[in-house]
Amino acid sequence: MKIVIAGGAGRIGSRIARALDDQGYSVVVASPRHGIDALTGLGLAEAFANADVVIDTMNLPAAIPYSEAEKFFGTATTNLLRAGEAAGVKHHLLLSVLGVDRVNSHYFRGKQEQERLVRDHGGPFSIVRSTSVLEALRYSVLTDPELGAPRVPNLTLQPVAALDLARVVARTIAAAPRHGLIEVAGPETLPLPELATRMMRANGDLRHVVVDHTAEYLGTVFEPGDTALLPDLRVGTTSVDEWLVRLAA
Repeated sequence: MKIVIAGGAGRIGSRIARALDDQGYSVVVASPRHGIDALTGLGLAEAFANADVVIDTMNLPAAIPYSEAEKFFGTATTNLLRAGEAAGVKHHLLLSVLGVDRVNSHYFRGKQEQERLVRDHGGPFSIVRSTSVLEALRYSVLTDPELGAPRVPNLTLQPVAALDLARVVARTIAAAPRHGLIEVAGPETLPLPELATRMMRANGDLRHVVVDHTAEYLGTVFEPGDTALLPDLRVGTTSVDEWLVRLAA
């Protein structure tokens, strides 16, 4: 199986590429640094030749402001879908973000447009919505230690490790296209300030994290304690043993 990974040189895409390569798949990393640009269409036809699966892990490049997210995601996704259709790709998997349908901002509207294009293009697809990825959060939290204390919003997250996300993606492409959504989250729910502090301490950084309700996350200002980025699944607290005790009573 030949798999093309758009954005495969990024922090998340590269880990997915390695995980699939380790499983014996033929992986093509599609990114501008490899001469393949989804935004302009450069190199897509050659990269997609004889491809079975396309995995879109693209994120907004640092050089593009959040205000242009809708244009970026719309254009790049359209180019990927057209190239995949021309090549006869059998499965288009989009890596999206959890909360895309709950947050009204440029970035989330851009991701929402991605999902719409993938759903409506008529080909076989799966959409994997992920909570915040720990590796991406670490990159944003561990700023230059010579700078002032990091300022983060009081946002509640349930982050996932990139390796766990990569495993879900690998299982998804090994199966038939879902023609729907899969949500992925990590095992812990915790406030972003606490998570940021733990990451910094593990890196030997003793600065204090400042909670700033005006600080943006993914180009968006969230209300304190906002849960928009948490999965819909709500897990109860009653264990099987507790339930059996109550049943006996």
